[in-house]
Amino acid sequence: MEYRKAETDVTERSIAVFFYGLFMDMSVLQQRGLDPRNPQAASLDGYDIEIRDRATLVPHAEARVYGIVTGLTHVEIDTLYAEPGVLEYRPEAVVVILGDGRQVPALRYNLLQVTSTHRNTAYVIKLLELAKTLAFPGAYLDKLQRLAQ
Repeated sequence: MEYRKAETDVTERSIAVFFYGLFMDMSVLQQRGLDPRNPQAASLDGYDIEIRDRATLVPHAEARVYGIVTGLTHVEIDTLYAEPGVLEYRPEAVVVILGDGRQVPALRYNLLQVTSTHRNTAYVIKLLELAKTLAFPGAYLDKLQRLAQ
């Protein structure tokens, strides 16, 4: 049996990734040598944000988190999540909602288990400033403000 080589190598294909922490800042990704494609504001229903050393999401039926969905290659994703501090994050498939209401599948990286009880206030403050820059809804900004206190 003969197999045909796909036109695009799977490692070069862009995969939608939903970021909800400081990786929402495209300049942070670019500084790491990554090339995020078509970043767009998005939300994810059924989860709430929790901040310890870094951000993670926890199931919560009535909650919604906001973030950025952007395209990265498998190699870029592997590079990003091989860094210290994010090694324990694992991919999960989700469906995010874009600003125009369209639903798109994406990967979301999340901690499987939150072990720290310490809240990284400096992280939350940076996240709040980034969320303001991205013009996330006021109620979400208020939530981040409460976490920063």
